[in-house]
Amino acid sequence: MTPPPNVGEEFVVTLHIEYTPPIVMWMTRVQWNPSIISLVKVKEGPFLSDIGTTAFLYRPPNLTEINMEGKISEMTAIILGYATASGTGDLAYLTFRLEKVGGTKVDIYDSYLLDTEGNFVSHSAVDGMINPHLIPQPKPPKADFAPPTCARYRLSPDTSLVTVKFNASLSQIGWDLLPENHSCPITEYRWDFDGDAVFDLVGPSETAQILEWNYTEPRDISVTLEVYAPDPTPPTDADYKNSSRVTHTIHILPPLLGPNIDVYTNKGGLDQGIDPNTGELYPYPIAWSDAFAPQEEVKVYALATYSQEPLEGMLVTLEVKDSADQMRVSRTAITNSSGIAEMTFRMPWLDSNGESLFGNWTITGRVNIAGSVVEDICRFRFGYLVSINVTVVNSPVPRGGTLNITIDMQTISFSSQEVYITIILYDELDVPVGSAADSLTVEAEKGATRNYEIEVQDTAFVGVGTAYVNAFTQLGGTAYRPELSKTFIISG
Repeated sequence: MTPPPNVGEEFVVTLHIEYTPPIVMWMTRVQWNPSIISLVKVKEGPFLSDIGTTAFLYRPPNLTEINMEGKISEMTAIILGYATASGTGDLAYLTFRLEKVGGTKVDIYDSYLLDTEGNFVSHSAVDGMINPHLIPQPKPPKADFAPPTCARYRLSPDTSLVTVKFNASLSQIGWDLLPENHSCPITEYRWDFDGDAVFDLVGPSETAQILEWNYTEPRDISVTLEVYAPDPTPPTDADYKNSSRVTHTIHILPPLLGPNIDVYTNKGGLDQGIDPNTGELYPYPIAWSDAFAPQEEVKVYALATYSQEPLEGMLVTLEVKDSADQMRVSRTAITNSSGIAEMTFRMPWLDSNGESLFGNWTITGRVNIAGSVVEDICRFRFGYLVSINVTVVNSPVPRGGTLNITIDMQTISFSSQEVYITIILYDELDVPVGSAADSLTVEAEKGATRNYEIEVQDTAFVGVGTAYVNAFTQLGGTAYRPELSKTFIISG
């Protein structure tokens, strides 16, 4: 640690990477307290650029907007070509100015690395794999554990209980600055397993970091973990907080007695789809698989059981209906030694009527077990995983002027989608006269909205221009959907 600069002085934060295997791309999101420091300049480091030509971008694209929120919502670099970079080096340099006396941290709150196959490279921004040079500030411990929220467990029909394994090794230690920078290990893990706000178990890592707990009745349970990490070497900074807690809600489901079938896909939907007593559909996410795109292969599974014991050799009927309730697939399959019957089909190609099939599709599984016919339903959304709406804000725009475009994006997936957006401007003679590109995350349910300011070249021909917008899985990836276009007027 070095002391912070004086008010008004500039300093450089280096985003540094160590001991990485070969990568072609990195991405990070950085935030800070904008009342304490302001961003002056962003520059790519030599880690990738010394290897070959790179594309380096960050957003928002202007410093004014960045400093309003104190956040670079995404900064990324990729090698253009077939080279890779590995080892240790500097990713980027961020020049800040100290606006007033105070402490803040420059926080890497998300990051990923990609190898040549497009796979994520495991790394950590906590233990030094990626090290920002911070303005000193104590860091409290952070509680976290598995299983995640919404995890489901079913009671055994024989014992009427289920054992859930909890793992708090995801929790992070604390850091204090007095009398010098040092770690504060977690000394106690405090568990509330039944949601009554009373700790059921407290202990050190040897006995309380990884453990099991039995549940005997079906219900939704809010499990809370609190970690305690006191400062081992006082004095302690006044801003250091020595504890942290987190709550995950898990679902304990009733046992399945007698015959049962469970239909799901390679994208989820595992567990009952209909209530065996009322016939009513269970709500999302239990009875829903994640979404599928055009041309994507769907793998369908049906698990046949009797009192949760798998049944081999059962003849299962599998039916698929489209969004108009028209039968698309009707097949049979026999369960294997694990009680699972399988089949596959591929979603329709895009043709003149392709989009008319978009919507909610239904998979039904049916089987006769010892004279009892049981059925299950799994649903999924079919369509473009990412949808786009394009709005031209200002038209006409003069040659040499700036065209403002707003893009609204949504996803039908239950998980967030990484998107690489390109916008290409053509003039009336189909000459490219401006462009923009951006990498962003389209969050499930929330979507994403971005505003782009694109300069129209002063050599553009006067007349009707066209903005072509595309969404890809990544730079150099495949398209989520067909190209969209919007016209605008270029004036003299």
